[in-house]
Amino acid sequence: MNLIVLFFVASIVGYIYEYLLTNKYKTSSDLAYLSLNLPMLTIYGYGAIIIALINYLDWMMWQKILFAIIILNIFECMVGKISYAYNGYQTWNYSDECLSGCGGYVSVKASVVWTICCILLLGWLNK
Repeated sequence: MNLIVLFFVASIVGYIYEYLLTNKYKTSSDLAYLSLNLPMLTIYGYGAIIIALINYLDWMMWQKILFAIIILNIFECMVGKISYAYNGYQTWNYSDECLSGCGGYVSVKASVVWTICCILLLGWLNK
């Protein structure tokens, strides 16, 4: 699958997931500078690209999944901190959840969601 298409599909699916989970209307501030008013959360798009690139490694599937989870959690922490520095407010906060870390930007729940996404995407890419 083309990485650009994967990025947009995953960003829109991520938005739908977040919308259904929180029942709040959200917009992606990181695409505002492109004048795009689309229902998408690009962190999911970038996450999907990371997973797709990890798929190219000549590793066993469990190794790819474990590596992806580590990289995606580091990525979510970094994006959260950069987003805070850029926007001046915390875009998401998992501090109230059990076992959150990185100033509330990562949590076990978020890691489980990324794990499920990783398993589904890697399974689909390896059909």
